[in-house]
Amino acid sequence: MDPIPFRVRLGVTGHRKLTDIDALTEKINEVLQSGILFLFDEKSKLEIERPDSTKIAFSLLTPLAEGADRLVAKAVRDHDKNSIIEVVLPLTLSDYRETFDVPGDPEFDQLYEGAEKKTILRKHNLANDPDILQGNQDIPLETRIEESRKDAFVEVGKYVVNRCDVLIALWDGKNAQGRGGTAEVVQYAMDKKRPVIIISTITPHNITTEKGFGL
Repeated sequence: MDPIPFRVRLGVTGHRKLTDIDALTEKINEVLQSGILFLFDEKSKLEIERPDSTKIAFSLLTPLAEGADRLVAKAVRDHDKNSIIEVVLPLTLSDYRETFDVPGDPEFDQLYEGAEKKTILRKHNLANDPDILQGNQDIPLETRIEESRKDAFVEVGKYVVNRCDVLIALWDGKNAQGRGGTAEVVQYAMDKKRPVIIISTITPHNITTEKGFGL
């Protein structure tokens, strides 16, 4: 009988538009194979590295956005048979699909259907949300909807950070382009002293670790 693995819950944030996918995948695999171990104290590392020790398995908490989210999800899924994908959506499924370049994206469908756990943070479609419809009538409805959509992406970034053990960020190091962007999520994690492993999306894709409180 196989031992029950020691499980580390990963979170992910990163850019939706990525290039050099093969190189980034190699870096993600490097993090999964050895980068997480660095976050443990020395006594724990020695225990985990024992030949007869229970190994590390991963759960990944992810919104499955295009780009970084899905790249890390596929790497985690391929890493170990005990890996688990936990999807958390910022919007209803139909509203979320509308934020993709391809609303009927088969890559999203495959990963979403294969996830072991699914959480949806919003109960209503934005166009039918009572809070939005009954909001400040001096502000146009479309503006209220767009602001609520931005709020949802801020909320899901915080949700992932608050519930993960380690945040993996595929980030170019630049300031956020909008609310809820990668830079904002990374800064929130650092403020919380959550361990953050940054894989640069710029060649040569250096890996930087902010240990925070560690594991």
